[in-house]
Amino acid sequence: MENVKKKFRNLQIFSFLSILFPLVLLLVAKLMQESGFTSLVEEYERGAARIIQYILYFLGASIMFGGDTVSDFVAKRIFKERKTKNKEIFPLYFTYTLSMIWFTNLIGISGFIGFLICGNFSWLGLFVLINIPLQIRYIPTYARYKKLCE
Repeated sequence: MENVKKKFRNLQIFSFLSILFPLVLLLVAKLMQESGFTSLVEEYERGAARIIQYILYFLGASIMFGGDTVSDFVAKRIFKERKTKNKEIFPLYFTYTLSMIWFTNLIGISGFIGFLICGNFSWLGLFVLINIPLQIRYIPTYARYKKLCE
């Protein structure tokens, strides 16, 4: 039991650091903006740059609206199969939790790439604002771990 608590604490630390990642991107973008960064693409309203921006926006919105569906699907597949084999679940819970946090981090990453293309700090700010509340669902709690173990 003590070993599980130690592993669980490590998972909470890794999760917290992973959740801070979008804030780091926001800070980096703010520092870049204050240093005079405008955008990497001059004509970002035309051509391929515009299409890439639409794809990034769609990616962020898709994760925002479909992330729970992906999470539920993965959790049901992984933990149902593992329970029937009576094997240790914590390594899977560790991987599942961090994977889902980093899956939602794709929202912040796509916002940062969008910022690099067009220099729009508001875009990144909005994506980070969407990103962090979605990640709160995946903060590891012992109750959630036990629920998945049942």
